[in-house]
Amino acid sequence: MKSFYTLALCLGALFDGTNAIPPEEQGQMPGKFAAAPPVGSNPIDRKGWTVRCSSQAPNYPCANAIDGSKDTFWQTPYGTTNTPPPHSIVIDMKQTQYVSGLQITPRQDGNTRNWIGRHEVYLSSDGSNWGSPVAFGTYWGDKYPVITNFETKPARYLRFVALSNVNNDFPWISIADFIV
Repeated sequence: MKSFYTLALCLGALFDGTNAIPPEEQGQMPGKFAAAPPVGSNPIDRKGWTVRCSSQAPNYPCANAIDGSKDTFWQTPYGTTNTPPPHSIVIDMKQTQYVSGLQITPRQDGNTRNWIGRHEVYLSSDGSNWGSPVAFGTYWGDKYPVITNFETKPARYLRFVALSNVNNDFPWISIADFIV
């Protein structure tokens, strides 16, 4: 039982706004699991990167997702020009990098309807052959950056595919900042 308690304490840092609960206490552990950046990892310098996306709303180009500002964002078409998911963004890092994860900051202006829910991540050396996703999952809705980790792989291109928004109620999504 002591080893379980030690594991619970180690995992406690992964909970959003909660502490580890000793095994003697009954009930569910509230909170959400959140990933942390891999130990010893650093963001890759985005200088010179280019980006393309499946669609973009006027005044909200996909280049906003990699401009380093949390005040600008990429937005897919909305209103009468809705484009249904999936929505994708492809980042060309201009040279092969060893990639082990990404961090996405949601739109920060208070609009929560277009935060990303279900998603997939792909890597490629040529921008054409993607293979199977290196990661997939579902983000929850809050304003904080979300992290997706995966096994380190060499790649020049990263494709992020948003399959739904967090509430699965609107067909559009946005990204304020994208770090690899």
